[in-house]
Amino acid sequence: MVSEIRGVKCTKSLTCQLGVVALPPLSFSLSNIPHLASFSYCQRHVPFLDDSSAALDLERVYSFLDVKAPMKRLQIMNLEFQCHKTDVHITTVHPAVISQWKQFDSLLAGPDYASLRKINLEVLIVLILEYSDEIDSQWLVESVKRQLGLCFEHLGRSKAEFRIVVDVD
Repeated sequence: MVSEIRGVKCTKSLTCQLGVVALPPLSFSLSNIPHLASFSYCQRHVPFLDDSSAALDLERVYSFLDVKAPMKRLQIMNLEFQCHKTDVHITTVHPAVISQWKQFDSLLAGPDYASLRKINLEVLIVLILEYSDEIDSQWLVESVKRQLGLCFEHLGRSKAEFRIVVDVD
């Protein structure tokens, strides 16, 4: 599995471009880029609606976000996850994944990320259906968004603008 890490604007108008990094990069941590002003991360094929293996994927992301010192200049963070869904009867986020998202909430609302002003969490659910399958995609979007919203109680009360976007393709 390959995930993209797009480093962006650092201090003094220097642009940091990390390109594509295969996970888990053992030495990578945001601690290695202390002057980062904005960070975007995109991971595809996260199965967090179907089984608990997604918690392992999220744990890898969490490990490089878990910094050793405060990210004093980081103001914008964009996290995007794409998952494929084949079972239209499962509409809940797996409990192990809920627990992992709550850890993200504590981390990003904590003192190491106090300078964050804007946090975007985007989840794209790619439906892979049989022709005969029917699903109310709007209901699925609202259900997942509601479940994720409950995971981020600290960020919801923080001074940072926090936004969750869930969409279906």
